[in-house]
Amino acid sequence: MWTGTVEEQRKHAVELVEEGLSISMAADVAGVSRQCLHKWLKRYRTEGLEGLADRSRAPKAHANAVSEKMVRRVLRARRKYREGPRKIRHYLQTRWPNEQIPAASTIGIILKEHGYVEPRRRRARAAPTPTELTSAEASNDVWRIDFKGEFEVGRALCYPFTITDGFSRFALGVRAQTGTGYEPTRANLWRIFGSYGLPRVIRCDNGNPFVATRAPAGLTRFGALLVKLGIRLERTEPGKPYQNGSHERFHKTLKAATARPPASTWNAQQKRFDRFRKHYNEVRPHEALDMRAPAALYSASPRPRPKSPPPIEHPGVQRVITVYDDGSVSLFGSHIHLSTSIARETVGVTEVEDDIYKITYGPIYLGHISFRHRQPVTCFAR
Repeated sequence: MWTGTVEEQRKHAVELVEEGLSISMAADVAGVSRQCLHKWLKRYRTEGLEGLADRSRAPKAHANAVSEKMVRRVLRARRKYREGPRKIRHYLQTRWPNEQIPAASTIGIILKEHGYVEPRRRRARAAPTPTELTSAEASNDVWRIDFKGEFEVGRALCYPFTITDGFSRFALGVRAQTGTGYEPTRANLWRIFGSYGLPRVIRCDNGNPFVATRAPAGLTRFGALLVKLGIRLERTEPGKPYQNGSHERFHKTLKAATARPPASTWNAQQKRFDRFRKHYNEVRPHEALDMRAPAALYSASPRPRPKSPPPIEHPGVQRVITVYDDGSVSLFGSHIHLSTSIARETVGVTEVEDDIYKITYGPIYLGHISFRHRQPVTCFAR
């Protein structure tokens, strides 16, 4: 709980942001909302410290300054047209052009006071994406992975797990899976690593098992495995499949060649995938490759797959702590939940300001924890 004056609170929160702390974390430390802190920052950057002084809280317009007659007109227009404040104001101006019509904001207050406005439901935050996606300039710079939409094979659903090289379009793997769970996906990916080595980057969408939108930094067991192997996981933006465009086109070709109609048995379907992959890589000309086949350009990675995933490293951190089986950590006597995705793993802890600590998993920033309050305040990356 903040114990200083309001002006000191504003100044301290603004200073934290100016020193590089995130908006979310600075707002948590100051005990205010992010929207409030954004308002203070705007005042500070345009007016300096004077902009953080107290201001009159008197509203510029009062809903109760509107006549009862006009209020009744507003409510009638709302019931008749079922529109929002701006359109209602337009209807009133059209009907009574010579009268003073309330501003749309005042009409909104009237509607809210009379129960015509329901509070908005907050949407779940989508996973963030890198501001710039890696350009594939050579084989194994970027691998693209995904699941082709499921279809029935016999009496079971088949989820083809697909991997292509972003530079050469080489199809590294097409494996029939019974689901999108971590274990079968990891097993298939591990075999492909054994055949072709390790890439620099793997690009995926925000689905299971690649990303968990509610976990810190979206980290899953799949993502944690890649971190240990020194592979950067790169996520496309939700609703923008063109960011993985060549892989999407690969899926269309795959579906047309192997799933229309699908095979009658699981083994037969996998054989179709294998035949398709060989033809696609070695025979089929590709227009984006000057009519060459992908195998003419692809070469295996010089980084071989290790016998087993190495332990995670935390260079430059002040201390290393272990994540419990339930996904929590113990820090200064407090239990704080991180994620079960990294249960039994270790994370790095570094104090970045008095009683504020940065939590990392190798190179991955997970968030900050503040101990300036009676209870720890967490701010995790998304």
